[in-house]
Amino acid sequence: MNIESSEATGSRAAVRTVLAAELQAAERDLEGYLAAGSDPWEAVFRGLSRGRLWLTQEEARDVTETLEGKIEQYAKGRSAARRPRGARRASFTWSLVPLEPPMDGAGASAEFP
Repeated sequence: MNIESSEATGSRAAVRTVLAAELQAAERDLEGYLAAGSDPWEAVFRGLSRGRLWLTQEEARDVTETLEGKIEQYAKGRSAARRPRGARRASFTWSLVPLEPPMDGAGASAEFP
């Protein structure tokens, strides 16, 4: 599911409602996994990864397209009835959100003009 907003106030309100529901679902998935106890996937489990990056618009596009491409690679043609041996459903949540307004170019550092 991709959640996008337009400038319309009603659209932003709808996005907030859907986003809240999706975040609650992600929380339920994580809580269920943690409550189950020991799991052979513990070495690959990433309950929640959060960070901040300084990205150009092109770099942000690259990160998004790379991640979405990898997800599509594993999602395509798979279902409960058709999946690799040992495959389990895995939940993910992904968001890349700019934290500042666009710069006019004056904010670039000397190292990265």
